[in-house]
Amino acid sequence: MLKMDGYNEAIIGEVERFGSNFILYDYKKVIKINMEMGMTEEEATEYWSYNQVGAWVGDETPAFLMPPEEEA
Repeated sequence: MLKMDGYNEAIIGEVERFGSNFILYDYKKVIKINMEMGMTEEEATEYWSYNQVGAWVGDETPAFLMPPEEEA
């Protein structure tokens, strides 16, 4: 399984899908870690979108749990 360096505290668990396992990350925690690296929230979200969720590196590519929309 592939892990993102420096994001261990954002790991929720492991997911199994038809013959492959991959790491599941908490989206909000990943954004928080990106911001702790000096990014604004907008930069952290853009970085995640392009470089983290947007990177396909095979069947072991990590996944991200998105929180449900909160009702007002």
